[in-house]
Amino acid sequence: MMGPEYFTVAAYLTDGTILCRYCGEKQALPASAQLTQAQVWADFEEGLYCDACSSEIVEPQTPEEEEEE
Repeated sequence: MMGPEYFTVAAYLTDGTILCRYCGEKQALPASAQLTQAQVWADFEEGLYCDACSSEIVEPQTPEEEEEE
């Protein structure tokens, strides 16, 4: 069963720029540019930050956290 992380918007990707949810919604970006929480957690283990406001979207995983999974 899919959890809410598969449907919750975490960021927007457009023209090579990654924006947090707030900045993406402020610019009225289309749904096709959305990245879900599940996508960003899986694809950005080194951390992810908004290119517009520099807020943290995904916290970087430490080696200890990777071993626990």
